[in-house]
Amino acid sequence: MGGAGFPSPRGTVNATYILEPGRYAILCAVHDNKDGLVHYQKGMFTELTVAGKRIPGNLPAADITVTEVDYKWNFSKPITAGPHVLLVTNNGTVAHELKILRILPGHTFAEAKAWKPGQPRTDEQFATVTTMSPGVGVITSINFQPGNYLLWCVPQVKKGMIQELTIPLR
Repeated sequence: MGGAGFPSPRGTVNATYILEPGRYAILCAVHDNKDGLVHYQKGMFTELTVAGKRIPGNLPAADITVTEVDYKWNFSKPITAGPHVLLVTNNGTVAHELKILRILPGHTFAEAKAWKPGQPRTDEQFATVTTMSPGVGVITSINFQPGNYLLWCVPQVKKGMIQELTIPLR
């Protein structure tokens, strides 16, 4: 289903769903660099049961739609500084995610794109909508700060799914 992940330091992330009655797994699919195991293999998972009848409700209204296609993101309008509710939908044919890294002051998109493990970081985690199958959508709210960001899709990074995003001052 996808979901929110990888908040900025001391930050939070969120996703909003309407869940049909049934059983769901909540898990962490991050790999541990020390032993190569995925976090859920180490016990970082739980089950969620949704019981009863569905209660009608409304999802938050998105002010920006982000469409994932093979192999880029399309935005319904430019993102400005401040809080936004995003509807992120995978309209591609393969799994996609929207990982947002804030490029640190004094660094460029080219430096962030070329970063390799073991080098000093040129960016920091900001927000993520985790991997979604084709046809899936997630609603999340993000408070964007002015600056430069690097967007990338871990499953499709080798296919060039990396993009720059600049949030101007108001």
